[in-house]
Amino acid sequence: VIVFEGGLAPLVALLSSRAVVVQEHATVTLRHLTSNEANRAKLVRENGVYPLVELLRSASDELREQAAGVLHNLAIDADVRGSIVQKQGVPALVALLAASERESVQEQAAGALRNISVSPQYEG
Repeated sequence: VIVFEGGLAPLVALLSSRAVVVQEHATVTLRHLTSNEANRAKLVRENGVYPLVELLRSASDELREQAAGVLHNLAIDADVRGSIVQKQGVPALVALLAASERESVQEQAAGALRNISVSPQYEG
């Protein structure tokens, strides 16, 4: 219903909010929505990948976990992996593995990298 009603574009816009709590709510919502295969490509079309990659550099562990979780979900889709790579998601995810001591953050970042690595062109 949220996607059908046009909710993706406003949620992507909220990723750039100055309020961390607003960014967190938007990323949690996007994480839930991207568990649905049909919504993954739609989020890419709404230019949602780059702001998510940027949020991996946030000072908030909760926000970094949720952003990595959305990218983890997106990377399930082979057609979306290239967008994550093009938006410099791999270096940001790798950096996040070392930057956070929180296991849940590392789990999501490693999961996203695992999903990206499934494509032979991204193994190297």
